Amino acid sequence: VQLFEKNPFPFLLQDLSHHSFPRKRKRDQNIIDAVQESGYTQQQKTVRLNLHNATDQQSRPRQGATPKEKTQHARLPNRASSNQAKAARDKEQSHGEETALNASNTATPSPHTASIHHTLQTVFGFDSFRPNQEELIKAVLAKRDVFAVMPTGGGKSICYQLPAMLMEGTAVVISPLISLMKDQVDAAKENGIAAAYLNSSLDAKQMSGVIHRLKDNQVKLLYIAPERFAMPQFVELLQELPLSLFAIDEAHCISEWGHDFRPDYLSLSGIPAAFPGVPVAAFTATATEKVQQDIIRKIGLRDPHCVRASFNRPNLFYQVAPKTELSRQLVEFLKEHEGESGIIYRTTRDSVESTAELLSAHGTKALPYHAGLPAEQRDRNQDAFNRDEVPVIVATIAFGMGIDKSNVRFVVHAD
Repeated sequence: VQLFEKNPFPFLLQDLSHHSFPRKRKRDQNIIDAVQESGYTQQQKTVRLNLHNATDQQSRPRQGATPKEKTQHARLPNRASSNQAKAARDKEQSHGEETALNASNTATPSPHTASIHHTLQTVFGFDSFRPNQEELIKAVLAKRDVFAVMPTGGGKSICYQLPAMLMEGTAVVISPLISLMKDQVDAAKENGIAAAYLNSSLDAKQMSGVIHRLKDNQVKLLYIAPERFAMPQFVELLQELPLSLFAIDEAHCISEWGHDFRPDYLSLSGIPAAFPGVPVAAFTATATEKVQQDIIRKIGLRDPHCVRASFNRPNLFYQVAPKTELSRQLVEFLKEHEGESGIIYRTTRDSVESTAELLSAHGTKALPYHAGLPAEQRDRNQDAFNRDEVPVIVATIAFGMGIDKSNVRFVVHAD
């Protein structure tokens, strides 16, 4: 949770001491109600809630895992509240909370069923799909636009990565943060998928190399920032390539009704017209009904197959504490979580650097991450964190909340 404007609870600890979780951020009205019930009455502009799925059996195996280890990882029973999570899912399904949005949502029967499951097992190392994944994949393979509201850890990435493996050409994935692009590309490469990204972290030679591979049809997944669609020469490059699909991550950023509007996303509205035969898949972990309709209209999705999944997350623990002596609070908190992996968010680059130095001086290995660091250093620090060479990373929001690291035990918002 991150409270903006003046508030008496600026220091939040998310204690996930006995849980494992992967991916991206979302927001939830429940936490607003909880804060209001605690006596907070001042006007609040935004409340942000990071949700990570501790029960996700598709969290990524460790980096460098062998194919056998990946398969074993996928088949291991989840240790974190698996019975509770199953009961919650059963309850949700019995009440019809996880439903398709309209009667026309049944995807066209796919001739790819056998190859879908074969690819799931041999490439991704999983024996079965999570809810909604298979129907979304079949819709994309049928070249139908899709829109999905799925919770953090619901497995959105496999909904476009798997069909990209079965379709001809390159899948273009629009992602808002450099750190998330790197994380996704690294994960795809571990699974043997030819993946690359184009963003400002690459120098001219590296960018030229990626473009050369694209023209030689050697890239199955291309991750880019939305800003690239404002560049006519980039759109012209894509029009010369065989493309399988477009996947738009964090699609709520295109909506002015959303909490995280980004003007750069508006350039994505030209995709359906510029690429009429290419399906577009839009994903978000957070969108009201009003925002959903705005997203579909702004992008111009064509009769999309829509899925809206449940957001019940019974495995998370939240704590809000008064911010008094931050340095002492952080040091004491990390002593209680010695050896555990976690993320500490600060609002400025200077505070990121000073906090990382403070923690290192008190015996906790910590590295900084912010947009002001050289690209090489950002990559080194991110890799060191992902490989458990350092337990703690101190970062601005340039370090995406959707980093896929299955053994993170806490997230601290220190401002």
